[in-house]
Amino acid sequence: FEWTTWLMGTVQFSYALYDQPDLVDAVINKLSDIIYRGAEELMTLSNFGGLFIGDDMGYYSGTLVSPKILREKFLPHLKKMVDLAHSAGKLALLHSCGNLEKIMDDICDTGIDGKHSFEDKIMPVEEVYRRWGDRIGIIGGVDINILASGTVEEVRRRTRQILDACAPTGHYVLGTGNSVASYIPLKNYLAMIDEGRKWNREHFGRDF
Repeated sequence: FEWTTWLMGTVQFSYALYDQPDLVDAVINKLSDIIYRGAEELMTLSNFGGLFIGDDMGYYSGTLVSPKILREKFLPHLKKMVDLAHSAGKLALLHSCGNLEKIMDDICDTGIDGKHSFEDKIMPVEEVYRRWGDRIGIIGGVDINILASGTVEEVRRRTRQILDACAPTGHYVLGTGNSVASYIPLKNYLAMIDEGRKWNREHFGRDF
């Protein structure tokens, strides 16, 4: 989705969905083929662990285009990448920003191993885990706003809340809600990591 809208321009892409649907399909298929061939090459590397696919499909209140368009035109290509990774015994993970509630079941149906990027004001990661954590791994969720503007104590408290809710039964990986942005104070990032180590020592007797 990202590559298609970057290449065509979001406005032009939106018009073309109705005026030139064949052109949209041709662009999507061409991009998918290029990305797929690159992924095939990566699968031949002995030290390659898996794919971490970045494809932002949403914003605060919903998906950037209708869920129907994403289901019909883009998620089949995601599934193709997932199947490729799995056929080689590799992981397939997805980063996608925004409110994807309406297509989360469809994302799970692709067989993706894990999903990253969560924001408290959209849906706290605990709720995401409750709803979909039995189907895919949930990655991250310590909100960027807390990491950027909170105190060390607030970061530790929020990290602990998430771990207590998501980590005991597995399928969860501690991390930020999005990127490790340059404006996040280092002490806050390290506090999140350290709290994760403490939690693991308390529950499993090891740091990781």
